[in-house]
Amino acid sequence: RFPDSQHLLENSEEAADNIINVNMRRDGWTLQMQFREAQGTSSDLICTGLSQIGMELNTQTKLVFTSEDQIYDLEIPALELKTEVMPGRLSMTQPDTSSAGSFAGTFSVAFDGAKNSQSFSIQVLEQAAFAEWQKSVLKSGQCKRGS
Repeated sequence: RFPDSQHLLENSEEAADNIINVNMRRDGWTLQMQFREAQGTSSDLICTGLSQIGMELNTQTKLVFTSEDQIYDLEIPALELKTEVMPGRLSMTQPDTSSAGSFAGTFSVAFDGAKNSQSFSIQVLEQAAFAEWQKSVLKSGQCKRGS
């Protein structure tokens, strides 16, 4: 279950153009990306199995992390993000999207005495490249349009 993204988009104290909910679990993560359209409406992408999260350059984007099953360590050094993601709790951040680029991150968990890590990246893209990224993840089947 994802947090109430519509509330985050509409609440003036927490206003953001886009919300990316990241729901972490042992077998990977699921993303729900909600984008505010020019006319004030919003559209969703529901994604699984992505190793790259796309964000549009110079757009306020809130990242909201939660976990289904255990505590994860999440780190994106270039965006100065390091946090624990816990079941039933929301960890929110709004990274600086003023520079295009690829920003590497990892999330890890201790399981059966070993620490398992998975790498991913945040891609901050110019508008045309971001639109192409959206098309490519839809075409790949990793994402679908939400309701």
